[in-house]
Amino acid sequence: MTTPSTPPPAHITLSLQNVRDFIRAKGQGVPINIPSSSLRAFIESVAGEWQFNLTSMPRGLVSNCSRAGALKAEEAIRALIPADLNIEANLPRYLAENCARAAAEAAEGAIRPWVLSGVSHTSPTRQKAGKHAAQVKLVLETWKTTAGVKIFEGLHGTAFICAANEVIEENMAQSVYLTAAYKQEQIVDGDTELAACYAWSLAHDIAWPAILSEEMEKGKEKEG
Repeated sequence: MTTPSTPPPAHITLSLQNVRDFIRAKGQGVPINIPSSSLRAFIESVAGEWQFNLTSMPRGLVSNCSRAGALKAEEAIRALIPADLNIEANLPRYLAENCARAAAEAAEGAIRPWVLSGVSHTSPTRQKAGKHAAQVKLVLETWKTTAGVKIFEGLHGTAFICAANEVIEENMAQSVYLTAAYKQEQIVDGDTELAACYAWSLAHDIAWPAILSEEMEKGKEKEG
């Protein structure tokens, strides 16, 4: 797989107050707002990661990204709101922080494909390779969204861990939790992101796109 030179990852930053208000309203009448500055920074980071030309934002890209990201962020938060939540009492410890983190990850997963499909490459000589790399990335990100998983890097001596969306990173530091998560097939690992995702597809009987299989074969050929 073509690997771009990546700057330190940029992450969507949500207002904790907005997230708390959304939780207390149980997702009714309080939309999640992605700050414009955070959204634009993330779009520019993705464009830079894939060496796209982004001298100006394509028409409609920001609004499309904002809408798609907010929708997925809200879905992620709703999934974490306790059914018996008492809106008159203090929120459970770390609930807002965990919801904000899950929402940001979900928003980024939804936004990235919009960016990859909405901007142009800088160098014509890299057009073919760049398009293929973007297509592979888009298919993989779409697959992860469909499968309901996310990727962790460099945890517990493994290169990549593919985990169910509901897995909270803080818990993975506990060996008991980690062992249980492996047994329950909530997490699997692999030497590459593709390998970890492929292991998940096998463990959970989820279809694996042909383009990703081809990319894995290319990686094996390079190693050979």
